[in-house]
Amino acid sequence: MIDLKFLGRSQATQRTYKSLLRTFNGDFSFKGAVKFITGLEKYPGNYRRQAYSALQRLFKINNIPWPLDPSYVPYPDENYNRPVLPFESINQLIQFAKMQGTVGERFILAVSTTYGVRRSEIAEIKPEHIKSGILSVQTAKRGMIREHTIPLVIAPYLEIPWRNISPGVINFLFDRLCLKAGITKVNGLGIHAIRRSLVTSLLDKGIDRAIIHKFMGWRRKVDIIEIYDRRSPREVDEQVFAVHPFLTLWEV
Repeated sequence: MIDLKFLGRSQATQRTYKSLLRTFNGDFSFKGAVKFITGLEKYPGNYRRQAYSALQRLFKINNIPWPLDPSYVPYPDENYNRPVLPFESINQLIQFAKMQGTVGERFILAVSTTYGVRRSEIAEIKPEHIKSGILSVQTAKRGMIREHTIPLVIAPYLEIPWRNISPGVINFLFDRLCLKAGITKVNGLGIHAIRRSLVTSLLDKGIDRAIIHKFMGWRRKVDIIEIYDRRSPREVDEQVFAVHPFLTLWEV
């Protein structure tokens, strides 16, 4: 039985690990580890890499030596051709959501287009995380809390109609919104496509990479400059919001 409290700081991370390890039979031998890894061949490369890391962590917390050498690490997927959502499509989604979307659809679209949050991060946002003009987001990749200023134009759309929701339901709501708004879905197009579009646009507008790195809540350092960068979250938000490609689309 896997003790989830050791597998991650947040409940979202714990649920992710539980899902990734659901086919592991508890055999901590070399053969057991290989059987688990090879049984993931039908899944995408990035999923296999996540499951590999989850199993490695499970070995570690049980003080069992990791039996596999680096040659067993699954190859990642090619990410360069993953779709972004064009500006015109994002505008179409926002205009539809403002007029005809449900409360939940407006919420997930408002936070994803404004902050580029991941679906698992959206699922963790609760009403108490929105107060005094600040949105607190628990970063999926490292469990840290990052705080963002709430622009006035999206404040009316930050009503959360649920207490608990899964990342899978977030996907469903986004897919349904695309269908209702007349957006043609292509392979690989999910809510993460908005995150890619936001980053691409900010780079095109000349925003410093260290600022984008902080705003998006990425794990790895850009370079030594970011280590010494002491700009506050509010200063980061101000620089991003000044050239943000989607904020004005939310204006009434």
